Amino acid sequence: MTAEEAAAKYPNLQFSKDEQQGTLFAVGDSIISIYTKTEYYSKNVAILNHL
Repeated sequence: MTAEEAAAKYPNLQFSKDEQQGTLFAVGDSIISIYTKTEYYSKNVAILNHL
């Protein structure tokens, strides 16, 4: 379901900006949200100098 549908069914829920763009599933007594989120990271790269 969308965040709007979930909010109508479960008015006490609050959604992050990312969750508002995702898909939510009601599984038993739990709500599972699936959404994309950009994560940035750095990576050490060895630099080899050949003389």
